[in-house]
Amino acid sequence: MRVESMLESTPNDQEVNELLRNIEAQRTMTIFEFASKHRLRIKRDECGEQTVLGKRGIISEFDTSKGLLAATILGAPSAQHWNTHSRAMRAAGCTIAQNGDAEGTVVFDPADTNQTDAALRAIQARRKRTVHADRAENFKGRKPPNQTPSFLLQTTIEYRAG
Repeated sequence: MRVESMLESTPNDQEVNELLRNIEAQRTMTIFEFASKHRLRIKRDECGEQTVLGKRGIISEFDTSKGLLAATILGAPSAQHWNTHSRAMRAAGCTIAQNGDAEGTVVFDPADTNQTDAALRAIQARRKRTVHADRAENFKGRKPPNQTPSFLLQTTIEYRAG
């Protein structure tokens, strides 16, 4: 009778797949995974920390054990920019960590699409461009552009001693 009850309680394939999806959803996301998922560039700041750079701020890791990221808005043109985006992020479920007059920091979960979209809009993140498959054929076999500025190739500088 015990064997029969054990056989009845074993999960089927659908339950196992659902359990694996839940575990994957709860897995924390690093800044690198976040950047690659959203086609963002990663830069090092003055302290050497990896950040995602935007026109109006940055995204950096906040709590790595919980997988939380922080969006810091620093380059706001006015206090209205910060106030508008802080309200939108609060409505999306983000937590305000620092609240200044025209700048602040918001903590968000990168797995939540509403919070992520609000944070990316607030910092005005620069996305990596992608080349369409039709255009990619035009670039095959092409040499990269010359990195030397053209004015240096055409200009000669003469120094006179004395």
